[in-house]
Amino acid sequence: MTAAAAELPPPIEEPILEADEIQGNILPGFGTMHEALVGLRITDAAGGALHARRWLRELTPLITSLRQLHTVREMRRAVATATGERPSRPEVLLNAALSAPALPLLGLPSENLPPLFLGGMTIAGLQDDLDAWGAPVGWKFGATTETTPHVLIIIGAETPETLQFALGSLKASTGLGSGFEVIYEDEGRRLPDDREHFGFRDGLSQPGVRGRLDEHPESFVTRRYFDPADPLARRFSRPGEPLLWPGQFIFGYPTHLDNDDETPGLKATPPQAWIVNGSFLTVRRLRQDVATFRAFSERQAQSVSAQLGRAVSQDEIEAWLVGRWREGEPLVRCPVTPAPGHISVEASLNHFDYADPVPDVTVLLEGQAIRVSGAPGDLSADRCPHFAHIRKVNLRDAPNDQGRPGLQFRLLRRGIPYGPAFVEGEGEPPDRGLLFLAYHRDLDRFMTLSASWMNSADAPEGHGHDLLVGQQREAPRSATRFPSAPAPARLDASAAERWIRATGGGFFFAPAKSVFRKLSLRRPD
Repeated sequence: MTAAAAELPPPIEEPILEADEIQGNILPGFGTMHEALVGLRITDAAGGALHARRWLRELTPLITSLRQLHTVREMRRAVATATGERPSRPEVLLNAALSAPALPLLGLPSENLPPLFLGGMTIAGLQDDLDAWGAPVGWKFGATTETTPHVLIIIGAETPETLQFALGSLKASTGLGSGFEVIYEDEGRRLPDDREHFGFRDGLSQPGVRGRLDEHPESFVTRRYFDPADPLARRFSRPGEPLLWPGQFIFGYPTHLDNDDETPGLKATPPQAWIVNGSFLTVRRLRQDVATFRAFSERQAQSVSAQLGRAVSQDEIEAWLVGRWREGEPLVRCPVTPAPGHISVEASLNHFDYADPVPDVTVLLEGQAIRVSGAPGDLSADRCPHFAHIRKVNLRDAPNDQGRPGLQFRLLRRGIPYGPAFVEGEGEPPDRGLLFLAYHRDLDRFMTLSASWMNSADAPEGHGHDLLVGQQREAPRSATRFPSAPAPARLDASAAERWIRATGGGFFFAPAKSVFRKLSLRRPD
């Protein structure tokens, strides 16, 4: 043993996850080019619930687990390293989740489950458009009990042809005698360079999850890129990707402590035994109006230029709203102009904090040792505005109004765009947007992100609404930036001026695979 190795602290003991039980879209996520959501309801016909239980039991072998997906990823990575070409994924990936109304029909107890899950998204107060009776307007699914799926099926595939074949097979199996009917269907596809419809690279900031697949000390679920001798290696998997204890997302595992990233907290105790190895799934169908967003940023560029006495471009305004430039460079690192793209820039896209500066680090990426430069802190928001979307929902090391570290509010996001890409000068805009999916253990923390932070001008730091995603049903939204200039810059959006509107949603639970396999085939009382 070298002297340097002897000086290293003992490795952190991470829990072994039940990888054959946890669904693969929770960890590590499908990441396929094409995905579909299919909503199923159990029919009221005689024996409908019994037939539905049998159908779900028979579906169980097709549900993709964490172990299956992790094995595929490692095999693809090995082939890519050896040949320089990344092979395709398996033909079809599939996961399933349940809504609260499904539980009694499937014989699953619901006592002590969160009120939000039991009551549904329509009681969440997310500032969605409502009709005179208080029901969401224009929702494709989830606005009423009758339009809420009992079971949500998620299918991933690399090609549209494979996805269509899988969809056809699934729908054919829900024919007469299955106990199910299809009430909702959506298809999403990844846009070039993993952008969303406003033109920004998406999904750049995800937390890593602690945990191992087996007894081997380095069989990590989340690959590690730091040299073990680097002080950050104990807390991060790569620059800006913090390692969180799995109980943050999945029941039955250690949670994350407020003041210690390296020590496991108490296990996330499930309210019911069948909840172990499962995670709540929030789904939001968000329609994006690209033309209205672009018109707003163009008008604000003119207004802010006049306020600050310097030329402010439309691209800069949009970067203020997002907190990143279109290619992903964060404003904390590149406050004036985006940086040229190369591998060290890619490695640095999340290497920043808001309260304190981050140091230079070296990581191993694509077989190369890459030096990633540090970044200054930005607590005063001179670089990245307080109201920027990525700052609103992920304050990193900066204090927030909840008095808890920002790591406690992280989600595992698994969204994908839907609808055709925006074309300049198009006529009536088609239905396009984001199928937002996020896995987490605590619905209240999702509500903090959405209702308390994105939809509020006063939290988590103040100085304005999240003008990118935040909603206010009737009141106008505004945000103020205090850059290094003689006067502040104020951005205003009218109450009617909204470029994201919810058109569907719901709270679901993605249980362990064995929950489906063990569904009782006794006739319900």
